[in-house]
Amino acid sequence: MNLNDINYIQYGNNKGVDMLLLHGWGVDMSTMRSIGDAFKNDFHITLIDLPGFGKSKEPPVAYKINDYADIIKKLADRLGIDNPVLMGHSFGGRIAINYASKYRVRKLVLFSTPFMATTSRSIRTKILKQMKKIPVLSKLEGWAKDRIGSSDYRKATPLMKDVLVSAIETDLSDDAKKIDVPTIMIWGSKDTATTVEEGRKLEALIKNSALVVYYRKTHYAFLQDVTRTINILDRFLDDERRDNYEI
Repeated sequence: MNLNDINYIQYGNNKGVDMLLLHGWGVDMSTMRSIGDAFKNDFHITLIDLPGFGKSKEPPVAYKINDYADIIKKLADRLGIDNPVLMGHSFGGRIAINYASKYRVRKLVLFSTPFMATTSRSIRTKILKQMKKIPVLSKLEGWAKDRIGSSDYRKATPLMKDVLVSAIETDLSDDAKKIDVPTIMIWGSKDTATTVEEGRKLEALIKNSALVVYYRKTHYAFLQDVTRTINILDRFLDDERRDNYEI
């Protein structure tokens, strides 16, 4: 894929540690904006529209999770990003797991990230229903319906259908076992797309990881209580912030 076909924005502290944020399925970089904005004074923020979403073109073929991780790494190399703080939600979290298993990452943050292979009922409708409950995402609901609603899914391009099928059928357990950087995971107790039980299994696989569960929150728990999320990440990333001002 041509890197020029990938839409991204960068802002924040040019001298700060790089923070790379990857959104979930059916949305775009805007869902990660509130997190990036909270850390822009101390970190150098990069938000990406993953291939096939937002203003980025579809990949030339049906990318697998490792293909997404590799193209993000190529873009990171072009942008001079090395050893970033990496964050991912859901589909973006899957990519982040694979990325962190083979490339340098300072710290890893996963929001409601499925990692086990599944052939169960599609998660698309579940995610859409949970999006409706979140004010910050309400403006994206119409856009998301065109991509993750069960009926509209049938109208999606065959290529992106194949991307999703490949993603949910990919088991990332072995990748998770290879990750040895500090990792924090945030989940919602009412997440029906990716259950807390799966989060606990992921916590058991990733060394030096911790799971935080938000009571009565869903698949977008990190945005449903974004103030709490920012406070947790603020403490988790405190040492990376101090590095920015070392002489």
